[in-house]
Amino acid sequence: MSPWLLMGIGLLAMGTGGGKAHVLPLRPDSLLRGITRNTVTHLAVQEPVLWTGPKLAYTPDGGRSWYLARADSLYNGRGTVYALHVEGDTIWASVGYTRRMQSGDRVQFIPTAIGFVYSLDRGRTWRFRPPQLDTATDTVLVYGNNRIRALPVIAPEQSVVYDLHYRRGQLWVAGWASGIRRSRDMGRTWERIVLPPRELAAVRPDEVYNFVLDPRQDFNFLGFSVLVDQRGVVWAGTAGGLHRSEDDGRSWRAIRASRAPDALAGNWIVGLAEQPGPDGIRIWAITWPAESGEEFALCVSQNDGRSWDRLLLGERLYAVAFQGKRIWAAGTSGLFYSDDGASWQHIRQPLLRSGAMLRPDWVAYTVAVQDSLVWVGTNDGLLRSSDGGRSWDLLRVDVPLRPEAPDPRMPPVEAYAYPNPFAPEDHRWCRIRFALPEPSTVTVRIYDYALAPVLTLMQGAWLPAGVHEVPWDGKDAQGRRLANGVYVYTVETRFGLARGKILLLE
Repeated sequence: MSPWLLMGIGLLAMGTGGGKAHVLPLRPDSLLRGITRNTVTHLAVQEPVLWTGPKLAYTPDGGRSWYLARADSLYNGRGTVYALHVEGDTIWASVGYTRRMQSGDRVQFIPTAIGFVYSLDRGRTWRFRPPQLDTATDTVLVYGNNRIRALPVIAPEQSVVYDLHYRRGQLWVAGWASGIRRSRDMGRTWERIVLPPRELAAVRPDEVYNFVLDPRQDFNFLGFSVLVDQRGVVWAGTAGGLHRSEDDGRSWRAIRASRAPDALAGNWIVGLAEQPGPDGIRIWAITWPAESGEEFALCVSQNDGRSWDRLLLGERLYAVAFQGKRIWAAGTSGLFYSDDGASWQHIRQPLLRSGAMLRPDWVAYTVAVQDSLVWVGTNDGLLRSSDGGRSWDLLRVDVPLRPEAPDPRMPPVEAYAYPNPFAPEDHRWCRIRFALPEPSTVTVRIYDYALAPVLTLMQGAWLPAGVHEVPWDGKDAQGRRLANGVYVYTVETRFGLARGKILLLE
């Protein structure tokens, strides 16, 4: 996808004003039944705690208990986490939401910034900062000997921070239309970073330049990833390449994709990571194509970006993590791991310890390592492995088989379907959940309201004791989308028959 397709609308629309930090009262966090959503987009380890997005839920004990951070009250439930970073006792999260905007017959869904929440005491108290935006008069940047003309980015639309890094008292953010920015005072004020435009290989404050910093005209000014490595070297990823600074962000060298075999595979740098080792630091970059001829890949450099090895070519990846020598990579087609970076194992169908099932089109969005545990956030729950990926637990939203407040329109049943009503376009899958006291054969069927058969989801499968789920995508046996209405499901076991209703509604 071209970055131009993501620019959307009006960078110069009315922006949000400044604001003071708000301190949340110190209260016990909310105890949860489990994770808050089945789509898990972010993971960050702060021993012994694992933090997750999109709603800042955390577990202090490896997933046995879950809590919701009180930071949610700052944005009234509509905001979600777009970037998450932990450094010592400090936690930073960028917050945004998807705004629906319609112009005539055209509907756009625009990522929109709300701001930041952060904690200096491991999540006990939280503060809020507004987004990193300009004012309408911020049309010139002083850069050494230069006065760089700049387009003020004053609207929260398309300025969501997709990556951030806090180190040595400085917060670096990659905010798409608002570019790469830095705060030295915990988000009270922001410095807009000058990167080289696409026609330049580098910028230095003691040189003279004549260009305009305009994210509408140059991919290099669209910020997407940022990293400050343990030496203090700053790496900034944009839709126009990777940029490296050794002098605290004053001067920059551009590193761009080419057809050379030792160059970056793509210029859209969606993720960055460092891997310290006995032979120095490896820098990892996840690349997506910004223009034709570029490729999806995982690239690694052992010489500060002068040359790169291209790995997993063609794979659309989102995150990378390290477990000793083992490298984990999360992406659209699942999970990958390698012990040497040369040969890779692909986990497309994880071996699940329970009777749970991942949806067939599951995607791995993020991966994190916590001691011996490997965590993988997916679009269908949170995976956890304690044996190096040989087997997995699947943690999902805990829906009780007998809800305390059942739908009054539905008769009580021993099985339960959710979400209900079910909108296939929004929810993708409806899950039929049931429990077996002992192992049994199981048959699950869908009927229309007249009890005419629609399809069989499971036929005589032998399942162990415990809770199980079977997904349904709202289609019949021929793969055709069904009309709105009430459908009946049955779960037949050797212990009897359970049934219930599903309201399919687009």
